[in-house]
Amino acid sequence: MMPEIRQEGDTMGEFLGKRVIPRHEGDWDKARSYEPLMIVLDPETGDGYISRYDVPAGTLLTNEHYWARCSHFNAQMHRLETDVAEDVEGMHTDLANTKSAMSEELSQTHQKMAEELSETENRVTSNVNAATKAMQSTQNGMDAAVAQMNKRLDANVTASTDSKADYAAELVDTRVDSEGTTYPSAGEAMRSITAGLLRKIVPVEMGTAYRNENTVQNSMEGAAVRCLVHHVSGYTGTFLGFFGSYEECKEKSFRIVILSNQVPYEGQAIITNSPNAWGSDNGKVGCVPLSAVKLNEENGYLAAFDLDFSESRWEEFVTKYTASRKLYFCIRREKAAAQDSEFYVYAYETTAVKDLGWKYVSEHDCLRILEQEIINARAGEASLPQLLRAHEAILKEVTDCHTDSAGVEYDSLAERLKLIDAMAAPRLPVSYYFGPRTTQMAHCQKV
Repeated sequence: MMPEIRQEGDTMGEFLGKRVIPRHEGDWDKARSYEPLMIVLDPETGDGYISRYDVPAGTLLTNEHYWARCSHFNAQMHRLETDVAEDVEGMHTDLANTKSAMSEELSQTHQKMAEELSETENRVTSNVNAATKAMQSTQNGMDAAVAQMNKRLDANVTASTDSKADYAAELVDTRVDSEGTTYPSAGEAMRSITAGLLRKIVPVEMGTAYRNENTVQNSMEGAAVRCLVHHVSGYTGTFLGFFGSYEECKEKSFRIVILSNQVPYEGQAIITNSPNAWGSDNGKVGCVPLSAVKLNEENGYLAAFDLDFSESRWEEFVTKYTASRKLYFCIRREKAAAQDSEFYVYAYETTAVKDLGWKYVSEHDCLRILEQEIINARAGEASLPQLLRAHEAILKEVTDCHTDSAGVEYDSLAERLKLIDAMAAPRLPVSYYFGPRTTQMAHCQKV
């Protein structure tokens, strides 16, 4: 059916219907939506894309249902290379013609030069002979040195693959896991332990709050947020939007990890509905305290918080405080001594794996806890590979504990953890890393 055109009197007709002429919209913005036949530019690849249908906000350019590529930057570059190649071929032709003309001119003078060069040639020949002898002597010395180096390299390669070689034994042993599987390299053996773990999520928003001469700087390093805090007096706060709105996260759970590189820090973790405040005079901004954040040598400069937004307290919170239904994780410091701090914050969504245990959550967290276990238990083990195999064996047994001896399978490890206490020793308790969760909701100090 053709679009309807209505006319009134002498006024120009108004076209009713969807867009029929493409329109350039500049660089693609993931956060906005697009109408059909809108052209955007991918700033990372230089390719152009045109929308097929109404595109919802957040739809990636790789979604071929909504987007079609209409210009190919790599193809343009290929055309440019072809043009340059044709130009170079033409230059070669010109050079060949020039060379031919020069050769003809040079041949005319060759006879005269030959007579003058004859005497010089004799002298050069004598010098070349002497130089040849010197070069041969040098080459003999180099050949001997290379042969000696090859012997050393062969010995190193043999040692690196021979489990009987003293300095290579531990590395070779690391390639074998607890089930006897031998991996091509130690790196692949280590990565097999943490295969299938969750990836970090990046905050959509970041905010700060501070007073007086305090400063707070947030920046991304990979998938972690690097926080630099200069605290003199008053308060400082870092706000990270990992969760989105309550409607987006109300059926999800998350783990937030705070880690410093051996730099102490003390503060408090809270959840708020503002990207730069944890209270307001009108009562529309509030917060839910989680627990204190203490990064020190005793806990390996590591703290973590598990959040389940399906709990009823979160719906009560967004109902009571109406400034925004977005939720933010905040680390605040107030009423404390002056301190300069540097720490990193990153998060995982644990909705699908929260019943499987911490082994499946964070590769980095696992390795940090494993490092602490090695420090505590290394005296009782002969080598690091033995520790890793023991660790992997324990994790396998934890997974196997879902099913008891009668073949009954349980829904979660929580119902079976009492069966593996003896297997896990020596092991730091989970409470050593994760503080208790606060279940009470309170309105915090206003700013």
